Amino acid sequence: MKTLGRILMVAMVASLLIAGNAMADYTTISTSSDDSSYYTPLNVNLAGYGGILDRLYGWDNLARIDDLNDQIFFSTTEHFDGARAVVKYANYAHEFGYSMDSNNNGIYTDDITWMFTLPNNDYAGGDLSNNFESKDMGAFTAIADASKLVFFLDPSPPAPGNENNTDASRWSSLQSLNIDQMDHMVTYRITSSDATHNNNVGHYVLAWEDNWAGNPARPSDWDYNDVVVEVGTPEPATLVLLGFGLIGVVSLRKKFGKK
Repeated sequence: MKTLGRILMVAMVASLLIAGNAMADYTTISTSSDDSSYYTPLNVNLAGYGGILDRLYGWDNLARIDDLNDQIFFSTTEHFDGARAVVKYANYAHEFGYSMDSNNNGIYTDDITWMFTLPNNDYAGGDLSNNFESKDMGAFTAIADASKLVFFLDPSPPAPGNENNTDASRWSSLQSLNIDQMDHMVTYRITSSDATHNNNVGHYVLAWEDNWAGNPARPSDWDYNDVVVEVGTPEPATLVLLGFGLIGVVSLRKKFGKK
């Protein structure tokens, strides 16, 4: 029974660490935006009450996933519902896609499936028509059956007259694949609905930063509101491992309970 007690304690500590890290990581999100002048008086902050995620999902209906745990996504059922864009506040056009490393070489970048494209704007010309904030932009684009996925966002060259006159790189949920080695995606899990938000509970919200600190024209603001995508049913790596651990705890409890 002492062994069982130690196992239960480890599982509880792991759960608390995941929750604690998620709260601590919140400070990595900027509370301002280098795009604000284009959207005044619209609030383009991603997080917090009154922010983009609060308007779309309800802030209390979301749980932040630790930045170390949203690099590769797994599915215990080998099925992903799909993905759809719900927010775009950026001048670049974007392609969103994923890699399941179907050739099993561990590279991911050589077999990307691009799912959809979001058109660009012309900030300098006052054209913001391709920006949006809505959960009703359309149906989910299907994702092929896979046991693991790495997600990608590729900003295309900017529109004529745009202040961001240097092309942005392709970004990945797997931080080691990014040329600046920075984390360009933050993740939230949809945990509940409420009277004003009919959410897909269990889905994940991927919020992207499409610029980078080395852009000589306009350095990144790290506001993570450039493209926000909702994806269905994958699990970040640590949550899957924790789930297997809890299954093991239950099995051991049954085993020790028989004695």
